[in-house]
Amino acid sequence: MTDNKYIISQNGVGLRVMTEEDTDKIIGWRNSKSVMDRFIVKTPLTREIHHNWIETKIKTGMARQFIVCLSDNDTEIGSVYFRDIDNEKHTAEYGVFISEEYTGKGYGTVALKLMKDIARDDMGIKTLTARIVEGNIPSIRAFEKNGFIYDERTESFSDNGTDKKVVFMKCYL
Repeated sequence: MTDNKYIISQNGVGLRVMTEEDTDKIIGWRNSKSVMDRFIVKTPLTREIHHNWIETKIKTGMARQFIVCLSDNDTEIGSVYFRDIDNEKHTAEYGVFISEEYTGKGYGTVALKLMKDIARDDMGIKTLTARIVEGNIPSIRAFEKNGFIYDERTESFSDNGTDKKVVFMKCYL
């Protein structure tokens, strides 16, 4: 894959549009222990669920999903997405999952910056939101570095009998 395959790239990270052929990779990343530990939705992703996501969210414009790549060697390391896109309110929620071997290296921070550019410049989004499991310090730091602030909303969920809190953050573009 060459740089012209990326819709946007910067600082060694490129994003390309997700295709159905990416399903098995996405399932592998999303169902890994490191991602599941930090993800709010604990139901394992299946081919059927992912196909439904593509049909009912991606193809309808309610979501957009990209594959995160290292642009120097085209290594695919994770996925980023917008969900709950509201073109009237100019809002969307941002989500990310990066393969464990590539976390903590700043790639997620760069991918978030690229996604902010797409949201603002290509989609006309004015406000991006995110939900992060409390205690997921690397994600919270990446959001803070990208200008996200804490939202007043709070939410809790049960993770194997343990109550966990969700941190809400937002960024005005």
